[in-house]
Amino acid sequence: MDLLQISNLYVNFTTKAGVVRASDGVNLEIKQGESLCLVGESGCGKTIVALGIMRLLPQNAQISGKIWFKGKELLSLGKEEMRRIRGREIAMIFEQPATCLDPVFTVGDQIAEAMRVHERCSGKESKEKAIDLMEMVEIPSPQKRFKQYPHEFSGGMQQRAMIAIALSYNPSLLIADEPMTFLDVTIQAQIMELLKDLVSKFRTSLLLITHDLGVAAEMCDGVAVMYAGEIVEKGRVSEVFKYPKHPYTKALLGAISNDGLKPIKGSVPELTSLPSGCKFHPRCPLVRDVCREARPEMKNGVRCHLWEKS
Repeated sequence: MDLLQISNLYVNFTTKAGVVRASDGVNLEIKQGESLCLVGESGCGKTIVALGIMRLLPQNAQISGKIWFKGKELLSLGKEEMRRIRGREIAMIFEQPATCLDPVFTVGDQIAEAMRVHERCSGKESKEKAIDLMEMVEIPSPQKRFKQYPHEFSGGMQQRAMIAIALSYNPSLLIADEPMTFLDVTIQAQIMELLKDLVSKFRTSLLLITHDLGVAAEMCDGVAVMYAGEIVEKGRVSEVFKYPKHPYTKALLGAISNDGLKPIKGSVPELTSLPSGCKFHPRCPLVRDVCREARPEMKNGVRCHLWEKS
């Protein structure tokens, strides 16, 4: 049975420029203990899917579809019931830790707060558990660091603190949204290894959002490739990366091949003015008339009219 199942998720935003179709019929499944990576270029809608799961979309979002988690349909839950799930059963690590940590509270207090909210434990108990978590995520001198403020932490240490907050109640699902983007290469590798170890230790399912295919290959069991608000290919990481079917997946992998940089021609379309038919057709080297005229359905894990020939 799936831990998380997303069915026909549509998220639109009405703007002065027109209707932004940020999520256009997304379907995803994550099983208990599974790690799934959502990859794609910036602006394709990956973060919108994550915020939809967490019910953290802005008020002007028009959302439809179903998001099932442990048998509960999240989009139909009341605010209080969703609040009990958010942070306790589903936790999220955001892209920029510096903007998520409150500058007027110590880092230790912010880690302890998560446990006070969900476990209703005393201040002393929450402090002890927070220090244990800081040690678990390899923050040095946790007793001292507990009393320090976010600006006294490096970017890598801030991200470790965010991981500690996310794992404070051993959630069933951890969503990590580009958790290594603003870190240097050495720190990225350390955070990646830390996440792998903790996900394995806590037996937590992982939804990792990234544009880094190397991270996806290293971290996850499954992958879903997203383009212009929709999933164009999904499957096991080993299969999709070795035998890609969709031209966009092939182009992404080609862009990081050992044969030199092969940039994808063109650019991601504006979500207010999407092309007809297959959304990738203006950039696809295999485009045919049918690609311009009809939107392909997802079949055998790929959304492409010509995948058998691609």
